[in-house]
Amino acid sequence: MKSHLMFKIAIHYALRNIIRTPVRSFFTIFSIAMIISMYTLLTVIANSFTGQINQVVKAGDIDIIVQSKFSATPLSSSISQKTAETLTNNPDIKSLTSIVLGKKRLPDKSIAYVFGISDFPAIARKLGLTLTGGHLFQPNHHEMMMAERLMRNKHMKLGDQISLSEEKPYTVTGRYNSWISFFNSSIILSLEDARKLLHKPDKNNMLFISLHDPVKTNSIITKINQEYDSLSAVKSSDFTGTMGALKNMFYLSDIIAVITLIVASAILINTFLMAINERTREIGILNAIGWTKKMIVYIFVIESLLLALIGGIIGFFISLGMLHYIQHAYSDISFYLPQSLDLKVFGYSILMCVFIGVVSAIFPALYASKISIAKALRDG
Repeated sequence: MKSHLMFKIAIHYALRNIIRTPVRSFFTIFSIAMIISMYTLLTVIANSFTGQINQVVKAGDIDIIVQSKFSATPLSSSISQKTAETLTNNPDIKSLTSIVLGKKRLPDKSIAYVFGISDFPAIARKLGLTLTGGHLFQPNHHEMMMAERLMRNKHMKLGDQISLSEEKPYTVTGRYNSWISFFNSSIILSLEDARKLLHKPDKNNMLFISLHDPVKTNSIITKINQEYDSLSAVKSSDFTGTMGALKNMFYLSDIIAVITLIVASAILINTFLMAINERTREIGILNAIGWTKKMIVYIFVIESLLLALIGGIIGFFISLGMLHYIQHAYSDISFYLPQSLDLKVFGYSILMCVFIGVVSAIFPALYASKISIAKALRDG
């Protein structure tokens, strides 16, 4: 039998079997869709923040990143301004940018991320922060810039005032956009204002260092770590690997991938074992009219692939909807989220579904192909 004819027969047979057991097919597809959607969403969240940090590092031409020792994330890091000023005296350092960041609850009880950046105009150019309206804030004038997306979600406009502390409210003087997702869910102030607002006087969360000669990166890192017991300096390219929370997110992503494969495969295997018990007579008839074991295995694999792929495609679109909802409903989580799910993520989901479909069908199909004609006709 020619391969294209066999394929048409297998597709027809698979679709017929899916349709004739609609309830079971629905719950199988629905289960796979939910598993794939959760896997897709959690994986992109785990990868998104790391990718954005790497973009910041590359775009900012940063050689070394410094945070306090044993801090799991930049939010828990604390570096004194005196230490930062001492580091700037090193003749090998071309520039040092101080960063203060933290969470702040807005009047509507949602959470926004606050950034204070020294020498903002210079770092803004490097990070692709584009002013789309208004003007830059003035230090010590209770002025701030707000992300365009955040302003849209909060129904705010330029000139509006917002209370972030017990002092007088801050005025939104500028609206900006960025190709880095977490800046699009944030508020940016001068370094001095951010320190006051976040109650971090003379403190920094991170230091971005650029060197005159990047070849000296390793030696400067060694020198900083030896001279300052409270600091941890790393190469910018190694920074994401030092963040405990991100490591946990990667481990979680790997665990979720394994669980996804196991659970989805178990669901499909269970589906086909039940189907084989119901189709014993049918399988016997196929054997009797000359179908080979290979052909029987083939049609079960095609049916499994169809169920897995339909579930996977539906699951991907469910994850799109979930991502859109989370971005608008939970501004504090949107800090970690990508702008959208790209075709690469869709490709990974489809590959996973193909793997699940093939693996899940092999054992039941081999079992079905070994049923003897006499037994199948007698038991059926």
